[in-house]
Amino acid sequence: MKFFYIYKALAHPENDGYVQPFTQAERLLHVKEARRTIGSRVPWICDTMDNALKHALGDAPNSEFVIDPEGTVVRRRQWSRPEELRRDLEELVGSVEQPTLVSDLQLKTERPSQVAAKGVVPRIERPSGLEALRIEPKLADDGDKKPVPFYAKLRAEADASLRQSGRGTLSVGFHLDPLYHVHWNNLVKPLHVEFDADEDAVTPRVWDGPRVDLDSDIDPREFLVQVNIGEERKPLGLTVKYFACSDEQGFCLAVTQRYTIHFERDPDAGRVQNRGRGGARSGGGGPTSIGTLVWVDSKESEVSVLLGNGELKTFRLSANARLMRRGSDDLRDFEPGESVRIRIEDGEITGMALP
Repeated sequence: MKFFYIYKALAHPENDGYVQPFTQAERLLHVKEARRTIGSRVPWICDTMDNALKHALGDAPNSEFVIDPEGTVVRRRQWSRPEELRRDLEELVGSVEQPTLVSDLQLKTERPSQVAAKGVVPRIERPSGLEALRIEPKLADDGDKKPVPFYAKLRAEADASLRQSGRGTLSVGFHLDPLYHVHWNNLVKPLHVEFDADEDAVTPRVWDGPRVDLDSDIDPREFLVQVNIGEERKPLGLTVKYFACSDEQGFCLAVTQRYTIHFERDPDAGRVQNRGRGGARSGGGGPTSIGTLVWVDSKESEVSVLLGNGELKTFRLSANARLMRRGSDDLRDFEPGESVRIRIEDGEITGMALP
């Protein structure tokens, strides 16, 4: 038997600061980062930038497939369920005398890197119902020069009115890509944005990021725009200027980059979670923590949780653990991928609920 992970697209961009990559090379860097932080030795298959494999497999964010030696898909799930997968493999391949548990693997997980302060610039309040739009970064080379990476990446989201009629609210955010280990330089001019439009079509047409007291930070730079471009909804261009600095690599660059925003929903852009907390998971394994369920074994009363500090830990539930999931107190109803609040006492979970 052979196991593979498939990198398709980020289901929840901004978790731990990660953002959608713009190039195949950046996707491969994401795979490398996943190996480092997760600690697993399972090999990866990386999808292409047009997400051909993701679409062919049904677009589910955490799907699971079992393929026989002839290439036939003999089992498929929209959501990975380790317990059911184990039963499938026992049926298809055979059982084992000593099943391996996650705790047996002793995975050496590592925390995502953080090069400067975060939580300094408050996140903006957004209207409800925003959807990510398709954006097009200008990636073309400038002659023989090596193209400058998009150290800060745009995420644009629009309300239903703007997507349908060309008039409404646009949310614009620039997020530093943690793959490049850079931070904002707050000792110089802040990030500057200009749209290719008239004042009556885009307000504000020109925007400058906030002044920050600290010399550096890694928080997103965000603002809301009122747009009136008409029912044709022609693409909107913008130019962004900023300084990206890396203490690790010893540079501080003035960067100018261009984007085109298309007023159509991007089905591969993912959905942001916990944006009010800066897109990062909170909690660190204390008495009460918030984490993400990775694996649930209701038979053994064990769960594997990715905690806010980047640690992947396996816990056994105490005999009297209190569970709450939208009216259910059954561990089998908790799904991998859900954010949970857990209460830990003496190394066991005594309570678990959706936050």
